[in-house]
Amino acid sequence: MLPTYRDALRWLYARRRSGAPRDPARMEALLHALALPAPEHVVHVVGTNGKGTVTAMIDAGLRAWGASSGRFVSPHVEVVRERVSVNGRPV
Repeated sequence: MLPTYRDALRWLYARRRSGAPRDPARMEALLHALALPAPEHVVHVVGTNGKGTVTAMIDAGLRAWGASSGRFVSPHVEVVRERVSVNGRPV
């Protein structure tokens, strides 16, 4: 049986970074472990305010240009489904 949305949220919120460094090498190790290629183009938006707006504009611009886009934003603003989207649609 597939987990419910609530099961997925419980699993997600039980995970912690536990003080691990914010280091691109961690993502590289994950991609390697999953045998996935690194994305060809990445935009990394950081800062205190405006990340959601900036990433939404970049996403919209890429899609208007005809490119596919994926977006991950953390933390979410209202609902956890905001965190991950592909081509403007929540996953």
